[in-house]
Amino acid sequence: MLAVGGAITVVLVAATVTQAQFRAVGEPSPAPVPPRPIVSDDRTPTPMASMSSPPPPPTRAPSSPPARPGPTAPSSPPARATPKTTALFEVFSGADADGPSGGRRTAVLGGRTSTSSTTFWVGCEETPAVTRFNLRRAYTTLSTALILGSAAPAGLKVQVVLRGDGAVLERRVVARGAPASVRARVTGVRTLAVEATAIEGRCGTASVGYGIAYDAVLRFAG
Repeated sequence: MLAVGGAITVVLVAATVTQAQFRAVGEPSPAPVPPRPIVSDDRTPTPMASMSSPPPPPTRAPSSPPARPGPTAPSSPPARATPKTTALFEVFSGADADGPSGGRRTAVLGGRTSTSSTTFWVGCEETPAVTRFNLRRAYTTLSTALILGSAAPAGLKVQVVLRGDGAVLERRVVARGAPASVRARVTGVRTLAVEATAIEGRCGTASVGYGIAYDAVLRFAG
């Protein structure tokens, strides 16, 4: 069987060769088939158009912490306005009188109370009581109302003379209930003297002066 099988195998091979030879001799050889191009499944993808990357965010410098405010310098107090007037009693310099004179006093006139009035003594023996004030040429006018206080006896009349460095500036006669207003020019005056003399009536005893310069004020020059 092996031999036979071997012979058959040989015959088939021979027949195959003969047929091939026959085709080669008796028939034209078929045109060669061009080889099919081998298409690879690994297709390289078409590169896409490069997309521009977004610009990087702007670089910011590290922010510094807010500066702490330094200590605030204490504010200076507002400057005080220079007073334009001075109460008469504030420049009192002396008196020739038998009682207190030239000091501060509270007085009432026409229902109005002044706590910045100036008292002056009245001479009752035909000799004037003199009260002096040092103006130092710093003022222009003296404004006041001359009155007699409640301690003055009824019926008493007093003559008041204002002198600036000896010169008569104003002259008034005053009685209880009859005040006399005064606006005297004192420009350039160094010393103002108030001379008060009883010219009618009788004086009594008192611990304060009869005369009062109600709300007397000096106005500064300039």
